[in-house]
Amino acid sequence: MSGITLSNSREQIKSEIIELVDKVVSASKKLPLPEKQVSRSGKNFLWKVNEHKDEVVLEVKEELSEIIDLNMDQIEKVVDLFRQYSFIITQNKEIKAGLDLEMTKLEYQA
Repeated sequence: MSGITLSNSREQIKSEIIELVDKVVSASKKLPLPEKQVSRSGKNFLWKVNEHKDEVVLEVKEELSEIIDLNMDQIEKVVDLFRQYSFIITQNKEIKAGLDLEMTKLEYQA
């Protein structure tokens, strides 16, 4: 059973997670200022931020990208580890039969 794979590609996963930053930025454009009731400035909403140019947003995306890469590296190691032992999934009957045997340590070693 060597067919253990992620359902989405690494780049697709990364893209979808980083896209969440853009969604947060976009949603924040419609957030009213807390002091809107007492303010006389005429500003009712948070400052608009360009998710493609804002330095903080770009830094967040870069750091998030690095974190995702590190996590995906670990996931790939886990998948490789599971691949090595995936035969156990298909050998359930044989494993149960072996566990049901009452043998001593010496008999197993023989």
